[in-house]
Amino acid sequence: MGDIFDISSLESKIKNLRAEFDSEISDIKEEADISRVKSKYIGKKGILQDLFRLIPQLSESDRKLAGKILNDFKEYVEEKLESLKSALERKQVEFSEDITLPGRRSFSANLHPITVALREITEIFEKNGF
Repeated sequence: MGDIFDISSLESKIKNLRAEFDSEISDIKEEADISRVKSKYIGKKGILQDLFRLIPQLSESDRKLAGKILNDFKEYVEEKLESLKSALERKQVEFSEDITLPGRRSFSANLHPITVALREITEIFEKNGF
């Protein structure tokens, strides 16, 4: 950030950060990468905190808009990282199954005794012409 900081420069900076963030999360393969990206963007010493520190330089009317823009980007980052984290956890659960175990046996059920008796009785009556 240079000496001049206004809403238009903030919007373009957020647009660039969003594109950079989207390209970074497309390469994430494990949870350690998620925490690294999270700390880079929304951590205590992250890029977003640096932008929040610049808000007092703005005029009164622009501060509210700048806060909304930054908070929207922060929510976007948090949502994307959370969905990515849950997707990675689902993937780990899928692969955690031991493929060396024997397969599951299928469950075979029998008919209810009353159903069996009714069918036998019906069969007897059908043989006798009823």
